[in-house]
Amino acid sequence: MSRKDGHFFLKLEVRVWLTDRALSKGEPATRGIWLDLLCGMHTDDDYMVAGTAESLSRMARCTPLQMLEAIADLKSHNVATVTERDGIITLVSRRMQREWNSRKSNADRQKRHRNAKGNDDSNAEDNGAITGQSKMLELDVRSKSKKQQTLVGLEEPKPDPITVKYAELRMKWNTIPDRYRTACRGASPKRMVAIRARLKQVGWWQECLNALEKMLLGQCAWFGNNDRGWKPNIEWFLKPDSVLNILEGKYDNAGNNGSGKDNSGKWG
Repeated sequence: MSRKDGHFFLKLEVRVWLTDRALSKGEPATRGIWLDLLCGMHTDDDYMVAGTAESLSRMARCTPLQMLEAIADLKSHNVATVTERDGIITLVSRRMQREWNSRKSNADRQKRHRNAKGNDDSNAEDNGAITGQSKMLELDVRSKSKKQQTLVGLEEPKPDPITVKYAELRMKWNTIPDRYRTACRGASPKRMVAIRARLKQVGWWQECLNALEKMLLGQCAWFGNNDRGWKPNIEWFLKPDSVLNILEGKYDNAGNNGSGKDNSGKWG
């Protein structure tokens, strides 16, 4: 609840926060960003936030890239309800939504109870107050439905498509079992230059997704299971020929040297 309701503090059940399995699966940075967004919802007496990656990043005190990575993390682990339309991203806290609906239900129940007492003159003032409260609730509901439409009209820059693709790639990369790859912890200028170059290659993104799926299914057995114990990192994956080599089966067999020839000298 917010200050206008007479409550100055955000209701945070520490036990629930610490034992939320879905939230615990995410990155530590995601939990910090999500807490900032919850505080923003509390301040606005709302159960959702909506805006571009840039506007949301300002609310969560992070960079747009960190915001996109956190959104992908929240969506992947079903921590929040995440929707995107015309560059506007909406995040809904289901717990806060239930609390908001409960407050509205209580207010409606009180209205019905008071109306049941009749329209006696002595209750005229109370009835007027209840009517005013009901109208305020109706306006609040309407304002929530119009909130996204208003935000769509804001002239804020849309997220850089390269940044969005990198955030998606990082999320998918980190779902691959650890034994087949080195985790990706963020972006760097070198990585952004590399993915920009790869995305200029016709059909590369679909080939990239196919290669990631192959790694996820454990079909690149050589990764992590070779004489050096070598595993690829995301910079290696973004090299010009890496995706094609994965799809052509160069790393399918454990024990070979990554060139298609196994350690015995025989070609597989």
